Amino acid sequence: MVLFLLVVALLVGSGEVCPVAGPVEFSDTFGLESKGRIHQGQDLYAERGVPALAVEGGRVEFSTHPIGGNRVKLTTEDGRVFSYTHLDGFPEWLESGSEVAAGAIVGFVGNSGNALCCSPHLHFSQLERGDYVNPWPWLVNACMGPPDGGETEVAPEIVT
Repeated sequence: MVLFLLVVALLVGSGEVCPVAGPVEFSDTFGLESKGRIHQGQDLYAERGVPALAVEGGRVEFSTHPIGGNRVKLTTEDGRVFSYTHLDGFPEWLESGSEVAAGAIVGFVGNSGNALCCSPHLHFSQLERGDYVNPWPWLVNACMGPPDGGETEVAPEIVT
């Protein structure tokens, strides 16, 4: 019997899943120049090792790159791509090419690649039809909590 530890994120106001499980800080930096390049995503600052969650169901692919470090690419059934970079690592129980559900752990917040100088964070990007799209509206809806001011909760669940 193999046990998998998943994080089940309770969906907030909009029904979207925040890509970071737990306390997170971020501001809108999409399109700004960063280290000589245009910043094509959002940086979500959290403690090292905090789980990064699949914002939707799809297929994951793992890679490592000198700039982005440890990276997960999540491709949804409709072809949208969500990229998670600067991760500390990948879940041992998950293989590249696996299908995951929304809320599944796909990595852990870190500062790999060209972010070694910086605080642990998740660089989160969204692509639609090959073009970068600012994920800011998604993140505000998913990570800021319900409009009524209630708390966003994350509960551990063991799946056998």
